[in-house]
Amino acid sequence: MSVNVDPIPVLVSLLYYALTECRTGVSLGKRLFGLRVVSVQGERTWAQMFKRTLVFFGGNAFNVVAALLFGPNRFAQFAADHVWMPIVVSAGPMLGLAAQLVPMRRRNGFMGLHDWLTGTRVVQRQRDELRRRDETAVTGAVDMASGQGRRTPGPFTVLGELAETASGTILNAFDPVLKRRVWILEHALGAPETSRARREVDRIGRLHWLAGQRTSDECWDAFEAPEGAPLDPKPSSVPWSRARLWLADLAAELVAAEQDGTTPVLALDRVWVRPDGRAVLLDWPAPGAAIAPALPAASWLEQVGRLAMGYEGATPV
Repeated sequence: MSVNVDPIPVLVSLLYYALTECRTGVSLGKRLFGLRVVSVQGERTWAQMFKRTLVFFGGNAFNVVAALLFGPNRFAQFAADHVWMPIVVSAGPMLGLAAQLVPMRRRNGFMGLHDWLTGTRVVQRQRDELRRRDETAVTGAVDMASGQGRRTPGPFTVLGELAETASGTILNAFDPVLKRRVWILEHALGAPETSRARREVDRIGRLHWLAGQRTSDECWDAFEAPEGAPLDPKPSSVPWSRARLWLADLAAELVAAEQDGTTPVLALDRVWVRPDGRAVLLDWPAPGAAIAPALPAASWLEQVGRLAMGYEGATPV
């Protein structure tokens, strides 16, 4: 049986990914799909990216080392003369690739083994660049007002206060490591810890919990800060195609939240609409929204539909 054990393609690939991803954060494929590699520690390093690539190609280590030590032709002949060797030669790369899948979970952004071991992440390049520009703008404004943004115990830089709610103070903040905006909800000291079920929620209809702190002088939770705006409290007459998606998103979230016990207070001021048209159920009143009373689930959905489609009075939804 013929066995291909040429180490050159593997070595070339290893150097290609290590060099391109360290220098620019993108290989050709990542550039085409708008992705880039970032380091959670800040700047990428040569050692970090070379290690990342070594881990990714680790399943080829046996074949490459053996071919370099004994020569490709001699090793290929040895592999062809022993019936079990083709299995070993083929199994290594496949097992190495399968190992990358071990730590992948939806809640960690499908982080591969090479990401986890090297402190790197693959993010969408365009959004990352937009966040960099956004960081410059908002940080400059805060510096002019207060000299510097205050920092929480986590990796987040607080830029200012957004709103005071019954749940606590909502802070506008920035994650300088992953280059993203976050909302931090500051609770009164002694507030109970956010439930595990809520921390593990990973649905489009709710904000993702990022981190939290409960100490004698710190009590806060950090969530993603989505782009968009609160639901307009005045009838807006949006197309049914859009209103239908809002109602479907919120109804699906109500079902899921009831199942895992994370249903918050339902009020019109807790609906946030993303730029892509998806509706999000917040755990507190949306920044900038007019305070609204709590409603039963069916009435809440009906009122969302009325506002979305511009219905008034007793017109049924």
